[in-house]
Amino acid sequence: MAGVIGNLTMFEPNAQNWELFGSKLKQFLALNKIEASEEKRAVLITHLSDDAYRLLINLVHPGNVEETEYDVLIKTFNKHFLPRRSTFADKDRFYSATQMAGEALEDFAARLRGLSVYCNFGEALDVLLRDRFVLGLALGPERDRLFEKDASNLTFANALELAQKVSCARKSKAATATGTSQEGAEVGIKEEPLYHGNISKWRSRAPRTRRDVAVTEPEDDARPKCKSCGLRNHLSEKCFFRFHKCKRCLEIGHISKACAVKKGQKVNNMHIESMPEENVSDGCNGSCEECQVFSLRFPN
Repeated sequence: MAGVIGNLTMFEPNAQNWELFGSKLKQFLALNKIEASEEKRAVLITHLSDDAYRLLINLVHPGNVEETEYDVLIKTFNKHFLPRRSTFADKDRFYSATQMAGEALEDFAARLRGLSVYCNFGEALDVLLRDRFVLGLALGPERDRLFEKDASNLTFANALELAQKVSCARKSKAATATGTSQEGAEVGIKEEPLYHGNISKWRSRAPRTRRDVAVTEPEDDARPKCKSCGLRNHLSEKCFFRFHKCKRCLEIGHISKACAVKKGQKVNNMHIESMPEENVSDGCNGSCEECQVFSLRFPN
């Protein structure tokens, strides 16, 4: 045939549905204006796979496929591929249908239409489709909204449209909430690290008042005095003045404030008179702890 319009695939009985193929075949013949029985039969046979053609030969036997009328071949395949249906079984599948998880509203509605094909509902089809659609919806705002409607003026098409609007509004609201939360997370307040200091360490470095000295004196009295400078806040082995020469007794190892020799005593037949006190900052530029303590001056 020259100038054929459309494309008709080969029928494979193990992979295709005969009912769908028969419908496409009918439209293909009408589109190309093929009316003669011989030409229709030729189109059918040339669009059958080897397995399908062998099956047709077996079904027509003892007749000859090439001599059998087109309508007879179609009825033969219909009888073989379309088994007798139970109306109650089809209705049971229809009434038991519910929306599956993740199934779109449109897909659920289309599935209900397909299940109702062999139920012979007649004029009650739209009402039954509407009822099964509403009652079969998954729990959610779509189902709740449809339950509020009056069934007397609600059609199947209106129920589907209303459910789609509610679903669209719910998805838009969820998307807006998600975008707001993400934006808030991006523009969130920066958290600065919190540092915890040792307050006792800073108190020990701060200048002490008379009250502080009076309070801490009982604790200092419990410590031994340094033999080099007389303080109680360190050991003699770590004192800065452990190699200092005393100006009172001329001994090395302490300063005059820690000297055991009192003024007016004789040391090596020498009479110790009042001599100027050493400046504890000599040699250390006042950087050591001893110098800082000796340099304290209390306000009057």
